[in-house]
Amino acid sequence: MGRSDYEDGGTVGGKCGYAVAAIVGGPLIAFPFLLDALGDCIPGTKCTKGPDWPLVVVAVLIACVVGFGSRWLINRFIRWNHRPHERTPDQVAALLRSMLNRSASQGEIDYFISVKIADPSLDAIREQVGLLYGPGWDGAVARQSLNELLEQVEAMAAPRSV
Repeated sequence: MGRSDYEDGGTVGGKCGYAVAAIVGGPLIAFPFLLDALGDCIPGTKCTKGPDWPLVVVAVLIACVVGFGSRWLINRFIRWNHRPHERTPDQVAALLRSMLNRSASQGEIDYFISVKIADPSLDAIREQVGLLYGPGWDGAVARQSLNELLEQVEAMAAPRSV
C-alpha cells in the first residue's frame, strides 16, 4: 500500500461510490416520502398516513448496492491501470535513442518515466532516466548518462536477439 492511500482518508472509488449512492439513493429514498405527502385519505376509510417503509428499505438497499458496486468497479479499474507495463529491451532502447536524438515527444518521455515496467532491470533504468529528467536534461552529463543507459539496455537486448 502506497503512502498516497493514507493522505486523504479514502480511495477514489470510495469517494465516487458515496457520490453515486447519494445521487441515486437520494431521489429513491425521497420518493416514498413524496408519495406520502401527496393526496389525502379516502373519505370513510381508515387513514394510515406515513411513508411506505418497505419502499424506503428497498431504496436504501438499491443505493447501497449501487454505491458499493461503483466503488468496487472504480477501484478495480485504477488497480488495473496502475499495473506494470510490459516493455522489451528493444522498445526501451528505441525510446532512449529517440531521447538522445531529440525526436521523443514530451508525452512519450513523461509516459516512460511515470509508468512502471514489469522487468525489474528495465524499471531500474526507467527510474534512472526519471532522475536525469529535469532542468539539465539537455546537458552533456545527462546525455552521457543516457548513452550509458542505452548501452546497458542494448546489452540486455543482445542475448535475446541471437
